[in-house]
Amino acid sequence: MILFSNKLLRLATTCSVAFILLTLSVKQEDFKKCDDSSFCKLHREYADSVTGKQLKSSPYSILPDSTFITPKELIATITSSKDDSNLKLTASFLKDGIVRMRVQELNSEIPRYQGPGDYVLVNGEKGLVSSSYDQFKVDSSSKDGSKSHLVTYNQNSNGADLKLLLVENPFSLTLLENDDPIIKVNSLGFFNFETLKPKTNSSEGVEQVFEEHFKTWTDKRPRGPQSFATDIT
Repeated sequence: MILFSNKLLRLATTCSVAFILLTLSVKQEDFKKCDDSSFCKLHREYADSVTGKQLKSSPYSILPDSTFITPKELIATITSSKDDSNLKLTASFLKDGIVRMRVQELNSEIPRYQGPGDYVLVNGEKGLVSSSYDQFKVDSSSKDGSKSHLVTYNQNSNGADLKLLLVENPFSLTLLENDDPIIKVNSLGFFNFETLKPKTNSSEGVEQVFEEHFKTWTDKRPRGPQSFATDIT
């Protein structure tokens, strides 16, 4: 049932007008647009190359025989044909049917910053509770030259099986309720990962990579660019 209220309508109208006036009063030139930010521009151009068919398929795939699955987590190595880099994929099966996905460099000389977990998680990394589901099941199969792994890792409150599908080539992850897709990761092929690289004085464009300038501001990146993007549908 939907209720309409004149008071709420007047309040919403007032808030909308105030928001528009506030937006108009902001100096737009003091805020970066996508073209002013290297990581945003990079990933948008990459997505455009995928949708424009310049890329025939995603360069990211799961390294054969690298997938390791337990009732606690799925671990696999993502490899890229565009720069020969290897990434570690970890999908952790947590309490209440939650799946936590992480991707980071494999054996990188420069450690990637991991601090956000202590701020966005209620009890930090140590507060994460692994699943105790006792009917865990894995089904692996091959089709059209690509291997896939279907993991039944939990049940929801309605008794529906919660599943995770990993397709190796091209790499994609899908969360399913019974056999109905709920969330898809990289089904469109937009996954793109900037790997950490050490700074060398002889490299061309070092200043642009490790520092980004906008008007009078300088954004220093001592570890270099480390953004990533993917499609989630």
